[in-house]
Amino acid sequence: MKKVNDLATKIATDMYHACNAAGWYWQKNKINEFADKDDIVGVSAKVNNPSAIATTSTNKINGYDERYKFYLLLKDIFDYEKCRK
Repeated sequence: MKKVNDLATKIATDMYHACNAAGWYWQKNKINEFADKDDIVGVSAKVNNPSAIATTSTNKINGYDERYKFYLLLKDIFDYEKCRK
């Protein structure tokens, strides 16, 4: 249990470990399948419940409204539409 607690502390306090854990979670749950399609609902469903199959009900997705707001903001900041292939 000490190893688990030590790892949890590293993830909570060290940006490298936090990003590494997030990347592992993203890959393990195949979230790119939704992100590549610009499917914010599918990404949100997978983040909240990795066994979820792309739901269409945003009221069941924890934090969806805030996630969507920042999604749109980042698309604008990075001029996303001009960057697409």
